[in-house]
Amino acid sequence: MSGAPVVILGGGFIGQALANALHERFPHSPLVVSRRDGRRLASDAAGIDVVAFRLEDPGTWGSVPFRPRATVWTFPAAQGAEAFFDTRLGGAPTCVLSSTSCYLLPDASETEPESGFWEVDETSPLDLRQPRFAEEETLRKRGATILALSGLFGGERHPVSWLKRGLVRNLSGVVNLVHRNDVVRALEAWLADTEASHGERLNMSTQTHAWKMLVESFQRDGRLSPEFGVPAPDVARFTSPSSKRVVATRIFERYPALLAVPFVNVLETPT
Repeated sequence: MSGAPVVILGGGFIGQALANALHERFPHSPLVVSRRDGRRLASDAAGIDVVAFRLEDPGTWGSVPFRPRATVWTFPAAQGAEAFFDTRLGGAPTCVLSSTSCYLLPDASETEPESGFWEVDETSPLDLRQPRFAEEETLRKRGATILALSGLFGGERHPVSWLKRGLVRNLSGVVNLVHRNDVVRALEAWLADTEASHGERLNMSTQTHAWKMLVESFQRDGRLSPEFGVPAPDVARFTSPSSKRVVATRIFERYPALLAVPFVNVLETPT
């Protein structure tokens, strides 16, 4: 990796981890990370150029190098994304991180499959009523790769903490998960792919678990109280949103080397 810089838009949960991984592998290659306030990354790695950038403020766009070698866009696309993409990125390979909540599930009037969840893949309908996903789809049509991530965990982000904080809306359903480190490996593979197709949508999910099974597992290992309850299926059906399983075979067909290293298993990671 050399020549024009790789730009990482956003130095947060994924952006910082990717920057550290790339800097460790290619310490002498230019790497630019944008942050809203331009503060250094927590790791403060020498050789990573951090610039102030806010998508909603075109006055900051000039801090991002014009036509970089590649761009990884880690925060939600919003108003102004198309203009920035056209004027600054100049057709450079761009990967925009999205969420698998982009898929539009059938409404409550339709009978759920016997499995209790719907399956979605990259061809499933999108919920373009949400501005973020509509903007991302515009970028995809202009050549950006969209990497839709399932439930991100790693470090303090863990299903145990989501359960304790009452953030899980459908405890009778399933959860799709991917660890930050596995996302970074996928992004490294995409950056190294000189023949990557553009304007593509890829899902990234490495495991699907029933919430009930996770709760029982976390109770056995002491991470959840034995009193933590899961509603009965007949109750949850009327009080919880639809559940889905994310199909993510396309990215592993594109980058089979990702399958050579075991994915981080949520059942084996501490909180």
